Amino acid sequence: MKTFYALIYCFMIAVVEKNSAYFEKCFFKNDTCGWTVHESVVMPGNYILVCGVGGSLDSCYPRYLFQDGDLWTRRTIRSIILAELPWSISDQVDKLDNRYVLATNSFSKDVIGQYNFYVSDIISPKIPMSLEFRCLHYSHLVLGDNALVVAYITDYFEPYEISHYLKTHGESSFINFSRTSVTLPIGTDFKLVFRAIQENWRGLILIDYISITGGLCEVCAENEFGCDDFRDECIPLSKVCDLNADCLGGEDEKNCDSEAVETVCKENMRTSRNKNRTLDEGSASNDVDFNLSVSDSNDCKTRDCCPFCATNDSEYSCPTNCTSSGLSFNCTSDNTPAYATSVTVSGLVQDALVFNDSFSNLRQIIIIHCKLQLLKIDSNLTIQTITISNSTIDIAEVDDSTSSLRFVRIENSTFDEVKFSSESGLKFNFFVHRSTLKNPTHISFVTGGFVDLSETTGFPLTIPNYIYDINVKPTIVNLSSCNLNEQPIFRMSVMVLDLSRNNLSTWFYSSLFQSLHLQHNSIIEINFTSDLRQSEAQLHFLDLSYNMIKVIREHDFVDLPNLLQLIMRNNRLEDIHENAFSFITKLHGLDLSSNNLHSLKRNHFLRLLNLQSLDLRNNKIQLVEGMFDGLISIKYLRVDSYTLCCAQPKTVSKIQCTAPVDEFSSCNNLIGIPLLISLIWYIALFAVFGNLLSPFYRGFLLKVQNLSSFVIYSINLGIADFLMGVYLYIIAGANLRFSGRYGFEDEGWRHSHICTVAGVLATLSSEASALFVLLITIDRIIIIRSQFTYSQRRSFVSKVTSAFVWILSLILSLLPLLESDYFENYYSSSGVCISLPLSVQRKSGWEYYMALFVGTKSVIFLAVLLGQLVIVVYVLHTRKDVYLRYTIQQREEVTLTKTMVAVAITDVLCWLPIGVIGFLTFRGIDVGSQEYAWFVVVLLPVRSALNPLIYMLSETLKWITRKPQMPKVSHSSQSSRSSENTRPGGFDKRNGSTNKLKAA
Repeated sequence: MKTFYALIYCFMIAVVEKNSAYFEKCFFKNDTCGWTVHESVVMPGNYILVCGVGGSLDSCYPRYLFQDGDLWTRRTIRSIILAELPWSISDQVDKLDNRYVLATNSFSKDVIGQYNFYVSDIISPKIPMSLEFRCLHYSHLVLGDNALVVAYITDYFEPYEISHYLKTHGESSFINFSRTSVTLPIGTDFKLVFRAIQENWRGLILIDYISITGGLCEVCAENEFGCDDFRDECIPLSKVCDLNADCLGGEDEKNCDSEAVETVCKENMRTSRNKNRTLDEGSASNDVDFNLSVSDSNDCKTRDCCPFCATNDSEYSCPTNCTSSGLSFNCTSDNTPAYATSVTVSGLVQDALVFNDSFSNLRQIIIIHCKLQLLKIDSNLTIQTITISNSTIDIAEVDDSTSSLRFVRIENSTFDEVKFSSESGLKFNFFVHRSTLKNPTHISFVTGGFVDLSETTGFPLTIPNYIYDINVKPTIVNLSSCNLNEQPIFRMSVMVLDLSRNNLSTWFYSSLFQSLHLQHNSIIEINFTSDLRQSEAQLHFLDLSYNMIKVIREHDFVDLPNLLQLIMRNNRLEDIHENAFSFITKLHGLDLSSNNLHSLKRNHFLRLLNLQSLDLRNNKIQLVEGMFDGLISIKYLRVDSYTLCCAQPKTVSKIQCTAPVDEFSSCNNLIGIPLLISLIWYIALFAVFGNLLSPFYRGFLLKVQNLSSFVIYSINLGIADFLMGVYLYIIAGANLRFSGRYGFEDEGWRHSHICTVAGVLATLSSEASALFVLLITIDRIIIIRSQFTYSQRRSFVSKVTSAFVWILSLILSLLPLLESDYFENYYSSSGVCISLPLSVQRKSGWEYYMALFVGTKSVIFLAVLLGQLVIVVYVLHTRKDVYLRYTIQQREEVTLTKTMVAVAITDVLCWLPIGVIGFLTFRGIDVGSQEYAWFVVVLLPVRSALNPLIYMLSETLKWITRKPQMPKVSHSSQSSRSSENTRPGGFDKRNGSTNKLKAA
């Protein structure tokens, strides 16, 4: 049953108004929890109708004078004046636990004599509106000719005229507190009222422990006995008719065959084994062979079967094929004792199973895996629960003339006919699942209850389309998954109706409906008929999700002025008229998620002044400045992009806007972190001008004629790093241009050609830079391993390799521009125009950029790291005396190698955090949005700025540490050195090679 309630109301949201005085439970130990007594005076010539005199709502009288506000008080039970009460009553009241309660008993004789009865009200704090059911629980004790009326008011003007009644209580039948529960209204805020009505000045009314819980009021379980409809008191079924009163009012021993129970327990049944009992003594027809017999029996100890017996020695006979616990029997045959209080029959195959008046103790019937032609339960029995499962029954007849039946459950069973009858109408909760009724007839429900007929055939047609008593409480009806093509028409007090998961194309509602569930049907338009003859529509909740509605027209909701929650998710909505919501101005929650909406304007929400929750996720809505300005009460906004949060009303200070987190941008700036706004300019400055001067210095100022492979690679590396600086300037410039309103420019910027070019440049720079660092590392290894004899004139190979690197990098950068769904919005997925694998959000083409930035880079920088380790090991093992014997060229090659070690290690260290975070996000571990921004602005491009700085630092140190020039030597020595420097593999200073090396 709880699962059913959770299913029906799982889409409801509670709209809670913050109120410091609102209570959930109160014991009155410290204070009154906000409950107050007000002075109420009726103006001359007017009157208020007071109902509930004597505990009956039918007794209503006009009242011209009200209370003067001093009767309901918080006090301990011992402090209550009991002198005017009879001694027998006051003595029992004194025996109650001395605790704080709300009490009223100080009535005046003069007032009572003048007005016949006196009225005292105590009012709760305002209970905030909710679209979920809630249950009020309270304990009460009423003594004397008094009455307690429980009601609620929505009009807070004094004097309080009550028109919404929840419960009435007359004089208690015993001196003890009774616990009672009532379901609270939905869709409105209200105040609770406890009204004391006293006809005799000698009386007492006490209220203790008031609480409010979520969900519908559920009192007793199926295997429990409900003592009274006006009390929340339940006992185990095994304690019913056991000769001991367990209910406070002794209801468990009423309507019991006490004589039969006493006889069974006190007499030795061994002497009567041949005595037969029949289920239908004298009333069963001759063609029905159904006799209860104990001729074949076994002995049961009374402590096991009759624990209420006086001695442990008495024994009685248990029927064959039965087991028992107390008076609860589980039988596989038809010989159930007539004195049983609970009967479970399983595996029975026969013509008829009849429970007649002789089963006066019976309160529960359970039928499992049976095949019967007739199941009959006669009148005058006080059965409370009937459960039938996995059975086939041709005809089931239940006569509930005593109106005691409160729960019927049927599961996985098949019937030809099901008949329920009652003189005063049926009041039970009816739960049927996965069952079939071939010939349905109406079941006359006349009281508020739960009718769950989900996943059934035929049973939905048993609900009548009319009602006998208009004053009964509303009913909750579940007809989901019943394969209905047409909606049954109910002209009865149905409060909640669930028609989900059927085949309905149109629908109907009456003025009494408060909640209507139509999700998962075949509705293509909001086309309905209504019955508003009694009043205007009271519908508060409407769920039309998972249908095929494409358009909401202007007047589709004109007849639903009290609608509070509208769910339209997962339809095919493409267009909504600007005035479609102007007729449902009380709306608190609106769900338009998962549709095909592209445009919503300010006029759509202009009149939704009470809307507190709006869900627009999984649409393609374009941002329009001021589109939410009419939502002055909005608290919860759920959208696909943070930019839609930028359009939230400026008149509302606190809004919880839920959207995918943008790792970089905010509503005001493309770069959301102020420190990064400054850093990006400095990094761009060093990346652009540092890498621009380095190739110019090497290629033009030094006028190098024969470029070595290192020079070629380093020039290309500088160009790649220069492109990264250009990318940073583009991003920094866009941030400056859109400062203060970036959120409204985000869509246009991300899909602009400039943003696409910036993304291509960033990808091109990143890939080319990594490859050139790898080539330089390979080149350095070859140089040092060949003892510096490697030819420096293989510039052709270096140029061809460099060209290949640029072509490959350009292809990898341009590939996402292909018109493919896989690369949709690849460069426009973020405001920085580049997709990095640093988020768990799987954007389009995520496998590609994961392989590009994590997989490929991991391989490249792992190779670079290993290569640098080889170089470092070689340099560390180079002895100083060997270094002194090197030529100038060899020494400068070693210095150059050390510089490249620093460059490569810097690049690896800058990439390492990106690689690690990329691997973590691939495994589903997310990082914060601020960390993402730091990676993009600092770690990714900073190496492009550091590389030229390392070169400049290396050159500066070289000039500072250069030794003074050696004195002139003899001509012979100079000639010898000249010949040494000009031999094959040597070096000629006259050709400017020294300057070339310095440039490198």
